Amino acid sequence: TIYRDRKLTFSANIISVSRMGSHTDFTYSADVSDSMRATAFQLAETDEVGETVVALVPHRDAFLLGASAGELWRMHGDPTTGKLQNVSRNVGMINADAWCKADDAVYFLSSVGLHVVGADGSNLTDISGDSAPVELTGVTDAGATLTYNHADKGVYIHLPNTDQSW
Repeated sequence: TIYRDRKLTFSANIISVSRMGSHTDFTYSADVSDSMRATAFQLAETDEVGETVVALVPHRDAFLLGASAGELWRMHGDPTTGKLQNVSRNVGMINADAWCKADDAVYFLSSVGLHVVGADGSNLTDISGDSAPVELTGVTDAGATLTYNHADKGVYIHLPNTDQSW
């Protein structure tokens, strides 16, 4: 993921952030005044250990959504100086490809159904509600993907381990 001219990668619960402008420089600096330095962070409050990261969704170099399987977070601004806030401690994304963007909205599949959230982390909404097909609840398929079709303004959900798409 590229966000604010930085490369972001994740492994387990750690998000590694490259030096601004140098996507291969992950060398950490002790100089905290260097706001372009490489850094790392977790999707967690100060006194917590973050869950395993499954997806990062950048939006216009202003916001970054981060998700685990059970939580959703938003970063406003740069990873070295910005603000990390929790959006939900109950809803996350099932994998790195189970989301799509449409304008300023992010649609994603969680283990309890289809959700939409503003790309800035606002207005998290369960849009499948009680009408979600049983096949879309409890999904843990690592190959599930979402795509947005601008022509019909539809979100398409693809589960490769089944013969169905929605």
